[in-house]
Amino acid sequence: MLPPESETKRIAITFYTAPAPFDGAEGMRQKLAIHSWLHLDLRPDVVLMGRHPSLKTFAETLQPYVTVDSDIDITFMGNPMFHSMIGRVQASSSEIVVLIDPNLVLLNDFTAAITKVRAVDSNWLLVVKPIHTTIFPFELQGSSGSWLHSDGLYVEPDEVRKIVRQKGSSGDCYGPGLWAWNKADAQLHAGVIPPFVYGSGHHSEWLLTEALVSKYRTVIDGSDVITLVAPQHVASRIYNGDGALGRPWDVAGNRVLAMQYGSLYYRPADLSNVTVKLIKCGEKLRRGLCLYNRTDLLEACKPHNRKLRLAQKVDPQASRDWFKFSQWFGRSSSDRGVQALDCKTIASLTNEYVRCPRLTKKSIKVSELWLPFSLEALASRVASPDKVIILSVAGDSYRTMLMSWVCSLRRLNISNYLVYALDDELYQHAVSQGVPVVKSSQTMRVSRDDCHFGTKCFQEVTKMKSRTVLHLLQLGFKVLFSDVDVYWFQNPIQEMMAYGPGTLVAQTDQYNETEAANLPRRLNSGFYFAWSDRATVAAFVKIVKHAMTSNMSEQPSFYDTMCGLDGVYRVGDDKCVEPDTNVTAIFLDRRTYPNGASGNHWEQRDVRKSCEQQGCRVLHNNWVSGRERKLKRQIAAGLWDYDETTRMCVTHRKKVQS
Repeated sequence: MLPPESETKRIAITFYTAPAPFDGAEGMRQKLAIHSWLHLDLRPDVVLMGRHPSLKTFAETLQPYVTVDSDIDITFMGNPMFHSMIGRVQASSSEIVVLIDPNLVLLNDFTAAITKVRAVDSNWLLVVKPIHTTIFPFELQGSSGSWLHSDGLYVEPDEVRKIVRQKGSSGDCYGPGLWAWNKADAQLHAGVIPPFVYGSGHHSEWLLTEALVSKYRTVIDGSDVITLVAPQHVASRIYNGDGALGRPWDVAGNRVLAMQYGSLYYRPADLSNVTVKLIKCGEKLRRGLCLYNRTDLLEACKPHNRKLRLAQKVDPQASRDWFKFSQWFGRSSSDRGVQALDCKTIASLTNEYVRCPRLTKKSIKVSELWLPFSLEALASRVASPDKVIILSVAGDSYRTMLMSWVCSLRRLNISNYLVYALDDELYQHAVSQGVPVVKSSQTMRVSRDDCHFGTKCFQEVTKMKSRTVLHLLQLGFKVLFSDVDVYWFQNPIQEMMAYGPGTLVAQTDQYNETEAANLPRRLNSGFYFAWSDRATVAAFVKIVKHAMTSNMSEQPSFYDTMCGLDGVYRVGDDKCVEPDTNVTAIFLDRRTYPNGASGNHWEQRDVRKSCEQQGCRVLHNNWVSGRERKLKRQIAAGLWDYDETTRMCVTHRKKVQS
């Protein structure tokens, strides 16, 4: 139950977080954390970033204050991608945005702190490190937001804060657990965030380093006055730079990305490098909050150990330095709040820093971008309940088109796909993007310019495709094979499965609208569905054997095997029956599964509208020569779902209203 709307709310502030599913003990911790945010005097809006159904279920109980943003990139294991999270937060229209870990409880001292920082006359970034506790025996009760101890007694918020700070521990190497910034024109940092896996280490320290190095914003450490509580048993998973409890391949991948991109390896930074701190100040440190520059004050404290009177005559040089600093923040140099701080207090606030572990080349190799799965193991993990796998095979020359294809599947909430990489370059890129990928045991160098239709490279690649499909069929998986140049408008799996076992359902490559779809050599091997029954597997073995003895690509082998030479096994205008296995090849309707030459869609001004009005399930970007022309045509048509610069899926990415 939430408290009534506060009449004192003046700040439009939105919290963003990427929770795990709301199950078990972690689900309970997340609920407590989110309720603590909602009970702040500011009454923020909260946006849950993710796709798990439990997020929507939880948010529905707290509408309109809590909503779900599912337009976020995730790995095939369901982990959010940190760069996508930042992208969604940046799209907010809120005056102040907060990115916070879903397990962290926030006490109401945040309200005074954010109000103080909000008055800073510059672009700012507030960071707060968590306080780790072995036990947090408190629960929020009712709309009042009162804290109830496990012994049944109500506890004042100040007492909760006191207990946490006395018994908890914090360290700079944990990195920030909360980021808050004003929505001004300035970016957080220069450059682009690598595709870190959230919760697997290094992304927080990387972002902090880039923010400090870029100097686009004033970075302020609010850890001394904002009470941010983390249970110790979840802290290492979220904050440890080594990502101790993360999946090993995600942890290793984050290390590689942190070293390869940005300044973390060369100019590492942690909270000890944040010179501007928010602290309690005034008489007995109770009158208010002050911003101070740690470096300047430490320098001013060197000559003496008595009360620091920067605005008076104790140290004229320090007074001038403070005047410059205070004016920069829009404060008066006569502010007596900071004058009440003595040098001993300042020293205690600035000597707590420790040297954090740094990245080293000895411990990091590019080869650490890996997944510990065989083809069978990965297929078993991603397959749908009815054992359907969507497969694509590609090399690095089609990297961006592959990612656009992946993004189109993600947009349709399709997760039962995997990629078979033909070379190391594509494999490592796909791993870094959270794509379920297996590297071919026979890697080949796929040239960017010499592997298009009709080339020897193209022939070798296509034969690798049919062999991989056969392997999956023999493992008992049904396979929908799709080339990466097939754009998906809808999920066609149920429609294709409806034809039943003993069928090979494929797109036709017929370009002439008035001729039969199953004329010789018109079966398109770039989009088809095969069952894993004994007869279909036997037919597929024949296709693969035929292709191995051919000096052409695999596509003619599909037709010649299923329909016979010159189409002698044709049945009607859209079928063929292979006589030895009695498997039927079914040619899909050209209206709903058009190839690149049918329907004239690619010639239309609005390709998407043309295809959607006709009910297209997919649209093949074939019947065009050369990789560059294929790319240009698809991008120009607006059928492109991936931003290579940001490495994020972009289709239907909307501005979040808050």
